[in-house]
Amino acid sequence: MGFLGRASPLFRTACLFAGLSLSSGCAAPELMAGFTEPQPVVVERDVVFQPGETGRLDVYRPSRAAGGLPVIVFFHGGFWQFGSNQELQNQVVAQELAKRGAVVMVPGYRLYPAATFPGFLEDGAAALAWARDHAATYGGDPDNLYVAGHSAGAYIAVMLAADGRYLAARGLDHRRLGGAIGIAGPYGEWFLDHPTVAPVFAGIPAAQALPEPFLGPGTPPLLLVSGSWDVFTRPGDTRHLAEVARARGGRAEAILYPMIGHLDIMMSLPWLPSFAPLSSDMARFIQARSDQRLAARQPPRQPPLRLTALPAP
Repeated sequence: MGFLGRASPLFRTACLFAGLSLSSGCAAPELMAGFTEPQPVVVERDVVFQPGETGRLDVYRPSRAAGGLPVIVFFHGGFWQFGSNQELQNQVVAQELAKRGAVVMVPGYRLYPAATFPGFLEDGAAALAWARDHAATYGGDPDNLYVAGHSAGAYIAVMLAADGRYLAARGLDHRRLGGAIGIAGPYGEWFLDHPTVAPVFAGIPAAQALPEPFLGPGTPPLLLVSGSWDVFTRPGDTRHLAEVARARGGRAEAILYPMIGHLDIMMSLPWLPSFAPLSSDMARFIQARSDQRLAARQPPRQPPLRLTALPAP
C-alpha cells in the first residue's frame, strides 16, 4: 500500500490478480519446521485484542498446528491514515506464511486523525502482548514471537523492536522478540516533514520518532527488504538502517529486489517468487531465528562418561 500516494482498492486488487495470472504453476515453496507439505489454513476473523473499533485482529494458522509454531504479528500499511488488516494483500501475506508453518496475527490500529504518534505504536504493543498471551491457543510458541509489516506497518514493526518503551508498558521485553521484518518501510527523517504525513507526527522530534536512535546490541535481529523501484518510500532507508544496526552491534540484513516497486513487492507473495521472493526470504529469516532459539533452550549435552582404571591392588 502506498505510503505517500493513494492507490485505490480496485487498483491494488487488479495488481494482485495480474500477478496471479503471470505466475501460474509456480513451484511449492519451502516450508517451516515441522511440516512436510503445505498446510490448509484456518482463519479466525475479528478477534478482539483491545477495546475499540480497530482493536481486532485476524488469526491465520495451519489446520494441523500441533503447537510450538513461530508467531508473526503483521501490521498493514497506509501511511497511518487509511488501510485495513483485512485488505487483500495482507490476507495473501498471512495465508502464505501460515501455509509454511507459522501462526500469523494481523491486527488493526488507530489511524489519523483518531490517533497521532505514538498511538499506533501503543496499539501495536497491545496486539503483541495479546499475541504472546494467546499464542498457545492457536498452536504458537509465546517465546518465539516476531513482528512484521509493510510500509507504515513496517515502521511500526521496526519501531516496536528498536524502542523498547512501548512493549515494556505492556509487560514485554523487546529484546526477547525473535526478530522484526520491515517491508518497504520509511525510516528516515525526511518523511516526518512530508506534507502527506506531517500531521501524524506534528511536533515530534526525530530522536523520538525514528528507529535509528534506539538501535543497539540488544535490538532483535532485523530483516529489512525493499524494491529498487519503490517511489513511495526510499530504498536507501533500508540499506542505511541495516548498516547502522550492524555498526552498533546488532544483527540486520537488507535486501533490495531489483525492478520491484512499493505495491508489487506485496503481490510477489506467492505469485511472483522469481521477481521478489519475499515469502521465501521471510520464512528463511524466521526459520533461522527459530532454530537458534530452540537450540538455546536445549540443555547442554554431557560428555560421555569415562571410567578411570584403578591400579591393581
